[in-house]
Amino acid sequence: MSLHLSQFLGQILARPQEVGAILPSSSYLGREMTDGLGVGTGPVIELGPGPGAITQAILGRGVPASDIHAVEMNPTFCDILARRCPGVRIYPASATDLVALNLPRVSTIVSSLPLRSIPADVVLAIMVAAHDRLLPGGRILQFTYGMRQPVASQTLDELGLACIAGPKVWRNLPPARVFSFQRGV
Repeated sequence: MSLHLSQFLGQILARPQEVGAILPSSSYLGREMTDGLGVGTGPVIELGPGPGAITQAILGRGVPASDIHAVEMNPTFCDILARRCPGVRIYPASATDLVALNLPRVSTIVSSLPLRSIPADVVLAIMVAAHDRLLPGGRILQFTYGMRQPVASQTLDELGLACIAGPKVWRNLPPARVFSFQRGV
């Protein structure tokens, strides 16, 4: 077992409320979560990058490391992410703190947060903060292990976000589905 995987599993045991997966995201999920990103897409905010599987996929699309703003509250994952993805801007904070962190407004937010296991009031605070950092016409890409959208329709309606169900990624353990929450212009 690699050091990375053993550290990931160790964090599941040490901080189960902060880790929403049993294994790091696969490269297949990484490809789906980063669809449309590239050299000229501008800065990206990543919520809950964990040890950096999706971060590496963002980098693989050509987004410069200095354009990735990764918000991760787990200190062990912050350390792993800093080693695996040098140059990425890492903020050891909660996703509810996006406005206080004064992150740039972006056209894409990529989220690996386990929204289904987070209390509804915290999900609302995260979505409000993410919406604040999202440029008109921007999108929040979110995956979930369930096949239903992970955010209440009422919350999306209040924020003016349209939900687009994306592909199912069967080659991820467990299988996942990508959703895009699109902000109006």
